[in-house]
Amino acid sequence: MEINTSYLANLARIHSDRVSEGLKSSIASILEFVDKLAGAEVKSFKNTNYNRTRPDNVENFAFSRELLLKNFPQQQDGFLVVPQILKK
Repeated sequence: MEINTSYLANLARIHSDRVSEGLKSSIASILEFVDKLAGAEVKSFKNTNYNRTRPDNVENFAFSRELLLKNFPQQQDGFLVVPQILKK
């Protein structure tokens, strides 16, 4: 199987002038393993994919607003102050 390492490097955001042969052989071995998995017999296995979710219930919150604000490093007018990450 021919592997276009330049295309894969671009997808992975690897900015390098050259992609090593080691990467090419690693990808080839991974793809071979996936091909082996595709041919595996799985009909005899029991499905264990159970939907284990819990109900989203509102519960009593044991902490007061004042206690939480007291433990936060910066606050102003009862709100938490966090560093700005987006520019206007």
